[in-house]
Amino acid sequence: MRITVSVKDAPLTQVLQKALAGTPLNFAIDGNRVYVVKERTIRLSLPEEYFVRRVVDLANRRKTRR
Repeated sequence: MRITVSVKDAPLTQVLQKALAGTPLNFAIDGNRVYVVKERTIRLSLPEEYFVRRVVDLANRRKTRR
């Protein structure tokens, strides 16, 4: 796949959105790193309740094993 985009003084996010429009590619920017993936969505952080839910699941699992 070849992508050609012409921009001047545009933010990186805008350039990537324009370049990847109409393709199966998605991107995420984390600090000075850019991740580009095909047909997937990138999450740079976990939901707030992620670890709480895991602890509850582990607690429930332990209770059922006893």
